[in-house]
Amino acid sequence: MKHFALKYFFEDSFTPRGSDRFGASVPARLAVDGAELEIVIQNMSRLGFMATATESVPIGSEAALSFGDFGPFSAHVRWALADRIGCEFAGYLDWEAFVAVLLMSRTGEADQVREQNRPGRDIVSR
Repeated sequence: MKHFALKYFFEDSFTPRGSDRFGASVPARLAVDGAELEIVIQNMSRLGFMATATESVPIGSEAALSFGDFGPFSAHVRWALADRIGCEFAGYLDWEAFVAVLLMSRTGEADQVREQNRPGRDIVSR
């Protein structure tokens, strides 16, 4: 039932894959090798996420994701290409945190990030 309600509410950003991913545009923090990077989560499932990053992140790195009041959540960097990274969580992301990301992406908090993320713009203005 939870899955159906989420899919219905966020149908515009639903992309069928092995694991259901939902579009997002949420600022977050990713701790990698003792450094904390600013990232923007672009899509997420309960198994992983894709994000844009301000710095390159080595493939294979262990990381910890935090956003809003949630986290850290352990993740593994599976791929990196230019300013984008794909990470897999160590286990399923809990429902509360997953829904929080989806709701944060639909509120005014993320509007500024969406503007900064449009093509031809820096991913995060400083």
